[in-house]
Amino acid sequence: MNVERRPSASSFRVRVRWFALTGGIAFLLFLGVTWAISAVAHRHARDEAFEHARAIAYRHGSEISLPIADALSAARTLARSLEGLVRDRTLIRRESVDQMIRRQLERNDFFFGAWAVFEPGRFDGRDAEYAGKPGQARDGGYIPFAYRKDGRIVFQHDEYAADKDMPYYTIPRTTGCDAIIDPYADPDAGNVLMSSLCSPIREGKEVIG
Repeated sequence: MNVERRPSASSFRVRVRWFALTGGIAFLLFLGVTWAISAVAHRHARDEAFEHARAIAYRHGSEISLPIADALSAARTLARSLEGLVRDRTLIRRESVDQMIRRQLERNDFFFGAWAVFEPGRFDGRDAEYAGKPGQARDGGYIPFAYRKDGRIVFQHDEYAADKDMPYYTIPRTTGCDAIIDPYADPDAGNVLMSSLCSPIREGKEVIG
């Protein structure tokens, strides 16, 4: 004779509690494993993103640094050439120097402009003679400026008052050192972001431009 024994109510409650306990532990383990996997994946993705960003920054940094070095080298070369001219002012011809500055742009597509700023009377000593003449500044000073506009090179002579307080002039003049000016948007260039790279012009130990 078979006798079927029904489980008691207390035994059933124990089983339910045991199932709930083991189920809760399994669920917590599942959450823990999921969190661990997610954390590892996040760190891996973050590390990959940082590495990719570093590679891009290094590549573009190299691409930018070479043109900047070329521009600063051109500024230094022009400054040394002008220093050589003022050693004998009787040989200076403004038209010839204008062409020398213009050629800086013709040889370098990366440059927006090339210029020089001299203290009044310190280039060729002939400011009064040139004052108000066609193609010259009203004050007669020598501040040649060649720049690009609408696909061509434009040339003009600025007045000293327009440049004497600008950082691209005051910084190298007061420090006596090369300067790289913080980037700025130039309205004459369609508000393109650019920087000026400048080198002082000396006569002896005195900065004259």
